[in-house]
Amino acid sequence: MPVFVLGIAIAGMGQGAFVAVDMAMLTELLPATSEAGAGLAVIALSYQLPQLLVPVVATPLLAIGDAGPNYFALFLGSVAAAVFGALAVLPIKNVT
Repeated sequence: MPVFVLGIAIAGMGQGAFVAVDMAMLTELLPATSEAGAGLAVIALSYQLPQLLVPVVATPLLAIGDAGPNYFALFLGSVAAAVFGALAVLPIKNVT
C-alpha cells in the first residue's frame, strides 16, 4: 500500500505540473478573442474524452485471463496509449 500511495503522489505531481504548463501554453496560442471559445471547447474536450474512454477500455483489459484482474495488460495498454498520444502530435508543424 505505501508503494501505491507513493506512485499516486508522483503521478499527481506530474499531472499537476503538466496541466499547469499545458493550459498556460494553450491559452497563449488561442486565436483572437472572438474565436477563442471554439479553441477552449476543443481543449475541454481533450481533457474530458480520456476520462470517458478509460473505463470503457480498461474493463476488457483487466478481464484478460483467468487469474483475476490483469493489471499487466492494463499497464501495457496505458503505455500503448501514451505512445500513440505522443505520435499524434508529430504531424503538427507549427501553431500559426
